[in-house]
Amino acid sequence: MITITKPNTHRIELALSGQIDGDEMNAALGEFVEKCQGITEGQILYRVTEFPFPTPYAFAIEIGYLPKLFGLLRQFQRIALLSDIQPVRAAAEVQGAFLPGIEVKSFPLGSSATAEAWLTGQDVDDDHNDASMPV
Repeated sequence: MITITKPNTHRIELALSGQIDGDEMNAALGEFVEKCQGITEGQILYRVTEFPFPTPYAFAIEIGYLPKLFGLLRQFQRIALLSDIQPVRAAAEVQGAFLPGIEVKSFPLGSSATAEAWLTGQDVDDDHNDASMPV
């Protein structure tokens, strides 16, 4: 299941848990594109609690949205990923390295306050939060 909210004019929040099929992926990506309209200097807070690989149809839908999604990324400055799933956090590291102009950082699921602080530009002391993984 994917839940997408826009708590303010500069923030999108996504929550991912469980298996995603093609219809759900299509609806979620359409909603994401719609909610991104008008955002500038934006932030994304992304929570991943479970990550079974999407169905092949869902993956194909996502591939079709990639040009639009890459275009939208220019509207964002920071992306914080909250997850306790190491492969998901590692993937965020790799993807973050290839997104010019966007800072991406992952945090353990229980570090919401730290992730929120980082998203809003507050200094986060990584030395005292060993579970935080810069991306």
